This record gives sequence, structure tokens and C-alpha cells, in this order.
Amino acid sequence: MTHFLKFLIVLLFVTSCKSLPNKVSVTETEIRYEAHTRGFFLELILQNKTMERFDHFDKLKSTTKLLSSKQWNELLYLVKEIDLPQIPITDAPSKLRHTDAAAFARLTVITEKDSFKTKYFDHHNPPSLVKPIVEKILSLQEY
Repeated sequence: MTHFLKFLIVLLFVTSCKSLPNKVSVTETEIRYEAHTRGFFLELILQNKTMERFDHFDKLKSTTKLLSSKQWNELLYLVKEIDLPQIPITDAPSKLRHTDAAAFARLTVITEKDSFKTKYFDHHNPPSLVKPIVEKILSLQEY
């Protein structure tokens, strides 16, 4: 009888864990976009309905913008829709950054379990996998 109860409890636990939806945690997700070249620096850190913007390499001064629930949820939806483990192996569509024709840019998505960084790409020309996220972030940073 006790073995049966133990088995039942384990079975219930396993099936309840499998039925949980695969969601990106709202409070634990952080998205970073950075772009830089010799005379330009931009870092945007988005977390928990806020966006912090740094415009200088030393990061001593930042500006913070509150995001609406709609903006934050749209961003989380875009993150949820991509295959996060594919981010580090996706190649950039162009290489203008190697000739100083564009700034180096990188997107990082940090979840409660892991961190995913793109390879460097040209600012404003991200890989197609992360293009919707990058476009959304850059549209939000316009004050």
C-alpha cells in the first residue's frame, strides 16, 4: 500500500511538471542590446518593465524609461517565439562592422536558467532570428 502511494505521488508530480507551459519568466528575463564602435556607444538593459540606457563607455550615467505592460509583454512574446539555443550559432547577414561602416552590436537574452548571446552583427542589421526583438528594442529606446 505504501509503495502504491509513493508511486502515485511521484506519478502526479511528474505529470504536473510536464503539463506546465514553457513560458519565459516575467521577473527573471533580462534583455541586453549593445552597440559600439570607436566613437559610439549604446547599451540598453531591459528588465521588469524598465529600460536603462547607457550612452558612454564608462557607464557612469544612465537614463531609465518605464515600459508599459503592453510593451514589455510584446517583448517577452518575441523572446518566447524564438529558439533561444540557436541565438549563439546564428551568423550575421553582413560584415560592415569590420570596415567601420557600422557599429558592432550584440543581443543577450538572460533567463532564470541560462544566458544566450548572439555573435556580433552590424548595428541595425541583426540576424533574421533575432531581428523582431532588435527592432522592437530599438523602437522602444527612442524617447
